[in-house]
Amino acid sequence: MTEKALDVYERAIRMWGKTAQLGMVVEEAAELIVCIRHWVRGRASNSQLYSEIADMQIMLGQLTMILRYDGDETDLLIRAAMNEKLDRLDRTLAEQEARP
Repeated sequence: MTEKALDVYERAIRMWGKTAQLGMVVEEAAELIVCIRHWVRGRASNSQLYSEIADMQIMLGQLTMILRYDGDETDLLIRAAMNEKLDRLDRTLAEQEARP
């Protein structure tokens, strides 16, 4: 995350509070889901999808920051979970690719 992003996330959490921003994470996730469904059916443009992805990434940054308040190992734990899931996906792909 950039310094600007960290500053903006911190200010948003301070301004509206953790609970409100957690609600916004849920709202933005729902909006992204709807946009993806529309995009698949040709009812949303790439630009609309990019915008929803950006909104979701901003809210995930705030969610990460909120979690960080409970412990400074948040980034390491998220990276560990991502690596574990990537390894699982890699194994699944390898198994599928090995099938005749």
